[in-house]
Formats: sequence, structure tokens, C-alpha cells
Amino acid sequence: MNLRTSLTIILATVTTLCSSAQFSIGLELGGVRNNLDTDTGYAYDLRYDGRNGATVGIAFGYDFNDWFALRAAPTYIQKGYKMHRTGIYEGIYEKTGNTYIDVPVTARFSFGGKKVKGFVDLGAYVGRWISSRRCGDTLLPDSPLDSDDYDRTITPPDAVYP
Repeated sequence: MNLRTSLTIILATVTTLCSSAQFSIGLELGGVRNNLDTDTGYAYDLRYDGRNGATVGIAFGYDFNDWFALRAAPTYIQKGYKMHRTGIYEGIYEKTGNTYIDVPVTARFSFGGKKVKGFVDLGAYVGRWISSRRCGDTLLPDSPLDSDDYDRTITPPDAVYP
């Protein structure tokens, strides 16, 4: 099945489901700032910086009646951090980016009347780490650590990070 056929089927399904007043669908877009907080021990020249990422999700909801509804929102999440060195190791760095899929599912119970209405949400989520990418500059394993000769560094191909 090609992409055009898949998109047509998805659009037809969403249009059909959205024609019911009980079904709702929405798009969630957002940003993430991830900071790694870790003890560097005796590595006084090791620094960790935060990195920005994005979240994209599709929220689904179905109201069974006026007091019970189900919601789900599969979400793609990017997180990452940057590590860099200072002092004699200046120039050594590593960027790490991780991606996750997260599917929260909630049941909403509503109570009350026309003037005051409350609700209780109960739910859980399933998440999965999909991938990780790293890039940066580092010393080769056989180079002396006390050397200022940074001509012996390796640079992996640039990775795309937000």
C-alpha cells in the first residue's frame, strides 16, 4: 500500500469518526527542554548542558455518556543533552539525542450538575525508547591524555538535532 492510499484511508476514517459528536480528535505540539543532573565526581572539567526537543501527538477521545469518557494520546518525544569538557580537554564534546513513543490512556468520570461539575481522571501510560543518536569530538583511545595535540581527534558525520 503506497503513502497516498494510506493517507486517503486515514482521512476517510477520521472524517467518519469525527461526524459523531461523541468522538474528538486533536493535534498536540510542544517543546521540551531536557537537563541532565548527575554527579560528575572527580571529573571537575565535565559539564552537562540541556538541549531542546519537540513533542508531537494525536489526542483521541470518546464520550460514552455524560459521566464516562476515554482518552488516548500517542506522542513522539525528543530529549537530549550535551556534554563538554573544559580545561586541558577543551573541545571534547558529545551531543546525545533520544526519541520516545508514549501512549497515555485515561478514563474520565464526571459528576455534578449544570452549575458545578467535577471530574476524576484515572489512567496509565506505556512508553518505549525508540532510538538514540550521538555525535561529537573525542580523543582517540591511543592518544596520550596529557597531550595538547588535538589534531588526532575524530569527528563523526554531523547528526541533525533540533
